[in-house]
Amino acid sequence: MASFLRSAWVWGATALLAIFEFGVMAAIVLLDRDPLRRRAGRFLHWCGYMITRLLPSWRVLIEGKVPRPEDGAFIVVSNHQSHADIPVLSCMPLDCKWVAKKELFSIPVVGWMFGMAGQIAVDRKDSRAGAKALIQAARYLQQGMPVLFFPEGTRSRDGDLLRFQDGPFRLALKTGTPILPVVIEGTGKLLQRNSLLFTNASEFTVRVLNPIAADRESWADAGALRDAVHARMQHELDVMRGVAPEATAQPGRADALVS
Repeated sequence: MASFLRSAWVWGATALLAIFEFGVMAAIVLLDRDPLRRRAGRFLHWCGYMITRLLPSWRVLIEGKVPRPEDGAFIVVSNHQSHADIPVLSCMPLDCKWVAKKELFSIPVVGWMFGMAGQIAVDRKDSRAGAKALIQAARYLQQGMPVLFFPEGTRSRDGDLLRFQDGPFRLALKTGTPILPVVIEGTGKLLQRNSLLFTNASEFTVRVLNPIAADRESWADAGALRDAVHARMQHELDVMRGVAPEATAQPGRADALVS
């Protein structure tokens, strides 16, 4: 019963907030002439952050060094445990565009706001649409705007990392843009896959790892870069869960770290 009441409050409050926020978003987009829609993107992140404030027991911990705007563009790659990842990751103080499945953009109000903020929709069933999304992401990167990918392509059932797709890593090598791995833990326990009921989980961690340089001198191909990032993120996830020892240096190729 507690889970049902908790879920009814969160979903109901989110819907009411979204109606108000949609009006504000429309005004921002109407008045903003910035082709990158930075203000709209920041407002969308604020909307996600507000969802994490709906229950006093929820606590989001941001660990690690979050890049500043003057640090340039990064390709952010994050694991994906549940639908709660988006509002939790929105607490990270980083302007970025998201690459998300096109179905999300069709959700009334919330999905429309994603499109208005200039986020990138991708059809996972259409390879040509995937290529188009990468081209759009490359344009953002060229203008200094970070882009966030969920390289697993879908939510993990048990929280362990699924196989990563090549797209963001091919894009990194092609554009010379560093990879910024981000590991999120706790959201899978809060909102399990194929369920709309929120559990009593209350603490969620977003850990920002060291950036990894993406240059062809360091990596044989996108697959090598992909596998190194996957190994590093899986190790860090194991550390966060207490099933792997804390290392003095993050696993992976130390010579590929961005100074």
